[in-house]
Amino acid sequence: MPHHETERALPTSATATKPNIECHNIARFFPPSTWALKNATLSIHEGESVAITGASGSGKSTLLSIIGLLDQPSEGELKILGQNMGTASDAERTVARLSLIPIPEPTRQSKISYAVYRLKT
Repeated sequence: MPHHETERALPTSATATKPNIECHNIARFFPPSTWALKNATLSIHEGESVAITGASGSGKSTLLSIIGLLDQPSEGELKILGQNMGTASDAERTVARLSLIPIPEPTRQSKISYAVYRLKT
């Protein structure tokens, strides 16, 4: 059941499967005293379209950077396809981005080459 009148209940087929993306109480802190994101919780199922909306400075870009494995949460749990990525290293997040996100082949090869280069330096 939705918690707010603007929320909607997912179709039965979507709730029967595990979400592709799960965020539980995700937070991002930038020292010395800035919380860019606090307590973000959401689940996204395969085939579901989602819009992330909010006021300027509310953490939308930070959340998308964390979900896209470009940044790491300071707190909370992030699962992509059931795999815990919340505490993954930079190298592990790079490998996951390259293996989990579909990229056209020529672009994919250049991204893999760049990732290998960065890991060596």
